[in-house]
Amino acid sequence: SVPPGWAHAGRVDPGQPVQLTFALRQRGAARLAHLVQDVSDPRSPRYGQYLTLEQLRDLVQPSPATLMTVLKWLQGHGVEDCRSVTTLDFLECYLPASRAGQSPVSGSKCYLVFSRGDNLSLCVPQFLEQYFHQADLAEFMQLFGSGFAHRTQVDRVVGRQGHGKAGLEASLDVEYIMSTGANVSTWVFSNPGRHESQEPFLAWLLLLSNMSAVPWVHSVSYGDDEDSLSYAYMERVNTELMKAAARGLTILFASGGAGA
Repeated sequence: SVPPGWAHAGRVDPGQPVQLTFALRQRGAARLAHLVQDVSDPRSPRYGQYLTLEQLRDLVQPSPATLMTVLKWLQGHGVEDCRSVTTLDFLECYLPASRAGQSPVSGSKCYLVFSRGDNLSLCVPQFLEQYFHQADLAEFMQLFGSGFAHRTQVDRVVGRQGHGKAGLEASLDVEYIMSTGANVSTWVFSNPGRHESQEPFLAWLLLLSNMSAVPWVHSVSYGDDEDSLSYAYMERVNTELMKAAARGLTILFASGGAGA
């Protein structure tokens, strides 16, 4: 059966490139949870002693046996072009759709999804085929930003920025965070596609696992329906959020407002 909001659109072109992401079993998850509590608690001697990305890698990276087992299994099914992220707990693999259809890791059908300090910076992730436009942001600031110092454009977009009409939620997120956090460098993490018809949070967190310098504050106005997601997926997202917290990142989520 197809998830709600999806429609079968035929077979994928055999030459179409496919990216597959594999989350490897991490070590040190229990230590990570304790560490996050310590660095976040003002009463702890370790308060504020955040990890670098390299220190985080040393804590959570899979065992060599895990990595070799997965790579050997992939190679046995013809998947050769794989790259690891900095923390070594994800593999991103690339192959043509014709090869993906012959392996047990993916199908080859096509589906259409119908939409609905020293680093003083903040970030807005965008999901669900929502994209902001620089021109709309500049017009917003011209209309409503005359009374305060502000920036008129996003400084960096990480990921693939879509084209076409701007999305309402993505536009409001960027416009209002650049007003409340006026004159602060702002990034956007663009995350196309979906996971089980929901926001691909793991794709966004995977980007964080591969970048040493990222904004300290991330503001997210999106949320998933838990009963539509697998327990294993939610557990991995939770671990990735702990990894971000261990680095000293602040991630704010909308609560109770359906993203409002």
